[in-house]
Amino acid sequence: MTPEELEKRVLTAKNATEIVQAFKGMSHTERKSLSTTASKLKPQIYRGTPSKTASPLLKKYLQKHKNDWNSSRFSPAALVMYAVCPISQLKKTDLILSGSYREALEDIMLDRRPEWLDDWINYDLETEFPTLSFDMLRSWIKQGICQKPQSEGYARMLAWQLMSFHFGSQRYSYLPISERLTREPDLLDDVWCCLHRKTRPLIPKAGLPTTRRKIMKPGRRH
Repeated sequence: MTPEELEKRVLTAKNATEIVQAFKGMSHTERKSLSTTASKLKPQIYRGTPSKTASPLLKKYLQKHKNDWNSSRFSPAALVMYAVCPISQLKKTDLILSGSYREALEDIMLDRRPEWLDDWINYDLETEFPTLSFDMLRSWIKQGICQKPQSEGYARMLAWQLMSFHFGSQRYSYLPISERLTREPDLLDDVWCCLHRKTRPLIPKAGLPTTRRKIMKPGRRH
C-alpha cells in the first residue's frame, strides 16, 4: 500500500470493514512505512486545512469539507492510525472512534498483535473516556494477545460493567451479577480485587453473597 492509497482509503471508505480488510495481514515493515502519512492525515482533516506537502487528493477533499467540524472521516483516520502507528503516536493524538469503527478496533489489534498492546490498554483505561470496551478487552485476553490488566482503570471498567443499570440498546441485555459471574467465573477473582480498591462503592455488593453461593460447588475450596 502506498501513502496515496492510504489517504484514498481513509477519504472514501464506506464502512469500517473496508479499513480492516485493507490492512489485514500487513507486515510490520509496511505498517511502519505508512505511519507518518497516517499520523499527519487526521490533524489536517480536523483542521480542515491541508499542509504544504498535502497530496492533491487531500487538498481537493478539504476544499469541499473545510468547515466540517463533525467529519465522517475522523473515525476512519483514527482507525488507520491504530492499524499502522506506534504507541507513542497513539498516546499523543486525540483518537475518537465511533460506532462500527470502535468495534472494528478489536479486529485491527487481533490482526496486528502489537507488542505494546498491554501498555496501551493500561494507558487507555486511565483516560476519561476509554476507547476500549469491556467485551473487546475480554476478547483480547481470551485470545491471548494481551494480559489481564491489574490497574485501577480495569477495576472501574469491571465495576461499571456489573452495575444494575444499562442504557439504550443494552438495557435489555443486563444480567444479574450472580448470573453473569456464574457464566464467567474467571471474573470472580477480579470482583474480590475490586473490593479492595477505590472502586468498591460501585460494585453491587448485595449480589456478591448470592453469587458466591451459586458459583461454589460441593467439595470445592474457596
